[in-house]
Amino acid sequence: MRHGHVRYSTPRGALRLMAQEHSLDVRGLSAPEPLIRVLDALDLLAADDTLRVVIDCRPVPLFRTLERNGYAWREAPGRESLLEVTIWKKPSS
Repeated sequence: MRHGHVRYSTPRGALRLMAQEHSLDVRGLSAPEPLIRVLDALDLLAADDTLRVVIDCRPVPLFRTLERNGYAWREAPGRESLLEVTIWKKPSS
């Protein structure tokens, strides 16, 4: 997978039976490109999907943006990078 590209495992418009995890590698990109690519990828996710972001730093500005827009996230040490952030849409109240 090339840096900065989202990997989708189900073609658009295909029947989906369960939520899916998508991956986005933004290592090595200069600000604000990682933030822009994450937000663009989130716009394409289905309601129950998650986005796993592989990143070289702790993206504090992204966390503020996610909070304002109804997303939750989990941080973990990266398997391939310093950090992995998994993002999903909070359920509606």
